Amino acid sequence: MRLPLALLLVLAAHASAQDLSGRWTVSGRDAEGPYRGRATLTHAQDRVEGLLELERLRVTAAGALEPTGARAAAQLEGRLAGGALAGTRRSPPGLGPAVAGAAATSAPSRYALEEVGGQLRLVAPTEVLHQEHPTGPPADASRPGDWSDPIVVPGAPFVHASTTVGRRALAGRYSARPGVSQAGPEVVYRVDVPARGRLTAWVQGDGAPAAGGGTVDVDVHVLRSLELDASGLAVACLARDDVAVEVEVEAGTYHVVVDTYEGPARAGAYTLRIDLALDDAWYERPVAQGVRLRTKRYPALFGAAQTGSVLDVDLAAPGVVVKPIVSRGCATPSTLGRRAGAVAAVNGGFFDGSCASVSLAKVDGDVWATNARDRSAVGFDAQGRASIALVAAGQDWPQVTHALGGLGRLLRGGAVVVRPGDEQSQPSFATARHPRTAVGVTAQGGLVLATVDGRTAAGAGMKLDELAQWMAWLGCREALNLDGGGSTALWVRGEPFGGVVNHPCDNRKADHAGERGVSTVLAVWARPLDEDAVWLTGAPSSVATAGRAWTHEVVVADPEGARVRFRLEGAPPDLTLVDRGDGTARLAWPAGSAARATFRVVAEVEGSRPVSRAITVTRP
Repeated sequence: MRLPLALLLVLAAHASAQDLSGRWTVSGRDAEGPYRGRATLTHAQDRVEGLLELERLRVTAAGALEPTGARAAAQLEGRLAGGALAGTRRSPPGLGPAVAGAAATSAPSRYALEEVGGQLRLVAPTEVLHQEHPTGPPADASRPGDWSDPIVVPGAPFVHASTTVGRRALAGRYSARPGVSQAGPEVVYRVDVPARGRLTAWVQGDGAPAAGGGTVDVDVHVLRSLELDASGLAVACLARDDVAVEVEVEAGTYHVVVDTYEGPARAGAYTLRIDLALDDAWYERPVAQGVRLRTKRYPALFGAAQTGSVLDVDLAAPGVVVKPIVSRGCATPSTLGRRAGAVAAVNGGFFDGSCASVSLAKVDGDVWATNARDRSAVGFDAQGRASIALVAAGQDWPQVTHALGGLGRLLRGGAVVVRPGDEQSQPSFATARHPRTAVGVTAQGGLVLATVDGRTAAGAGMKLDELAQWMAWLGCREALNLDGGGSTALWVRGEPFGGVVNHPCDNRKADHAGERGVSTVLAVWARPLDEDAVWLTGAPSSVATAGRAWTHEVVVADPEGARVRFRLEGAPPDLTLVDRGDGTARLAWPAGSAARATFRVVAEVEGSRPVSRAITVTRP
């Protein structure tokens, strides 16, 4: 057996100031398989010497690693100069011939140093071998978000603006795509899932200037556990993507990792969003002031699996406006909503093969199209109040400022009024199951915009009477069916997958990429949310350990992804705060200080109110 003994020591860029002395664990994989071991190093001034002991491992049928009994050892020595360690490796004296023979080589080797966030990494010519100091990293090298201390996600939706710059790099690859190098620094989050559902993780940040030159390249991974094999492969990776992943999950603990592509040169700032939608339960999140999004996956609704997406709009909320957008030629609902600066949009009325609307479309008092046949429409008067009425072919609806036509009144006074063939439609239009889009008005005057998926694994779709009953269950007293089928789509600004919430079926896949171009949408404008930032770490112990320095980590996330900076108020002079610029900070109070410290930690949030926490610490 030949074990790899040509090694590269990789440390922080300021490693010449770091003492490498001590015991280090080593793991790796070569052409013969995995191995592990220990390095004992002595570092004095520019000289490094040490003993490397390795053992060969094998993978059992159950996927575990066990030793084979094959071992090798080598003596390392060299000098640090100009950021490189030039030295030799040779078999150490006093070892038996069987062991020494496996390492009997003393060819000169060349070693180099580069930043890896406080870890010692050994690199052979064709591989990367990670290692960690068994007694733990230096005092400030460990922080929330490291592999050993994931940031706990308090609930969904969760948004965190942070950076991978200066972070540790432990996982080099992930089993979902083991051929892709993720050897750069990473940030780890923990998500506790109470029941079966769908976990979504979405990371943004690629393309910005990176700390190491070039552009930022960070990717997102969902893991069932944080297990790494000897080569640094995360073996329990369920999914990874450059931008967003969706994973079906059972109850348990999962981890989301934002990892840097290839190496630390591509590290940089990112914004992560995590969503968790449990099966057969509404997943609700605010969109804007007066606007709320709800989604639900039904294992069995009307005898079939269904996925529904609902936008609840408070028409009386200040700043809320709802009106149609008319396209010049077909465009997707997400495109039309985004261009107009709306916060949400659903597909609207019916249109012909030239993308001309055959449904009423009235915007700001101007009629862009009329109903081709006598059909129902939803309208909004000058005060923004909504109503539904039958509008004759070729006619305006003069009592309203905005209007959009559909096909098929669903509810009147809370009662289902669907009859096949209504409004000059084919009977099968009502009796067959299709993806559907609907608009409803509640008893309190609120607006409901809803979509039901169909024609893919996301859902079976609904008949019109089923859609009507569902809209009644959503609290509507009046409701209207809009265009459906391949046109059905709901776009919401700030949601993952380009904001496409439902699963449009025009590509026949249960994903978010199947939007169809349409002629009109019904869009919503509203004021942005103004939510306070959230503390992700609890209050520290109020009693410091006698004779030891007191330290505490703080982590804050802003729900809208704003950057966070920290400062102290009223702290004693010897209590320090280190703001890392990634939403985390470290507090330190040296041993031998006063018996009591009372102060406040303030998190300044860009574009929003600061949040603060009062802390009192006593020393026995």
